Amino acid sequence: DRTLYVSDTSLVFPPTGNPTRGKTDRVYRVSPAGVVTIAVADPRLEGPNGVFWDEGAGHLLIASIMGKHVYRWTATGGLHVLASGPGGYDGVERLDARTLLVSSQDL
Repeated sequence: DRTLYVSDTSLVFPPTGNPTRGKTDRVYRVSPAGVVTIAVADPRLEGPNGVFWDEGAGHLLIASIMGKHVYRWTATGGLHVLASGPGGYDGVERLDARTLLVSSQDL
């Protein structure tokens, strides 16, 4: 329906040292009319970065850059861990019914 989902990774980059989490941990929904709402806000997201609406499955895939999980989310079912691994996830996309492509900055 042309809805756009946008991650708020919320990384804080200090003048020196490594980035830290700003702890916003949100994914926003932008309607076709341009109305912005919070789709999901949960500290378990640990810096949501990659997002992909899986139309065939009817859920949003969310990849965590500061954590080690890929989540699935629906407005009615909430947030659930779909897969775990090395972490530092940057992007996520479904290739077919059984395969996800996930990029990681930690490998």
